[in-house]
Amino acid sequence: MAVHFSVSTITGVTYDIFCTKEDTVQSIREQLEEHHIEVPPASFLKLFHGPQVLCDQISVTELDPSQPIFAVVARETKVEILLQAAGSYQGYKDLIKAAPSSPEGENIKVMKGLPSILAVLEDMGGQQPDVKDLRQGEHGELLMTGELGHLLLPSLSVEALQPPSADTAAEASGQRELQRELQPFTKVIFSVQLNSDAYNQG
Repeated sequence: MAVHFSVSTITGVTYDIFCTKEDTVQSIREQLEEHHIEVPPASFLKLFHGPQVLCDQISVTELDPSQPIFAVVARETKVEILLQAAGSYQGYKDLIKAAPSSPEGENIKVMKGLPSILAVLEDMGGQQPDVKDLRQGEHGELLMTGELGHLLLPSLSVEALQPPSADTAAEASGQRELQRELQPFTKVIFSVQLNSDAYNQG
């Protein structure tokens, strides 16, 4: 027999979720994420039932179906999770999209003013990250004191430079013009100022 739960959001929208008695809270969360609530990268869906924060492992039989469940999209604050999602940071996408061409040629794009990985983590998580052996210097530089390496720039997608699909003849004409502007990449150059005593690891 199906168990019905009413899930509300902070915007006032309510969703009806149906589970079996064998299900756990994970089933409720997955249904919400798949059909109703978009969860951005480096975020997660937090569910409340009264004052209780619901973990995925809790059986739905422990919940009171007559009481609403509240769903909140919260920012992830764990540095490890944020680092994994850093490549999807919107700030990188904006910089890639606005990147001008190099004087060397139209097929070379130049990105300047990339934010530090600490600034990215802070913007994504909503608070200053506590990263072991890595901190911001007085003049904006990154200072690392550990013996092991650290991620300074994640893998970035150049999808923002790809022309959209065309649905009409006019759009197709504009797309061809855009394609002429967006020539394939021939090389990628990283310019990094580095002062290191890490020998061959620097």
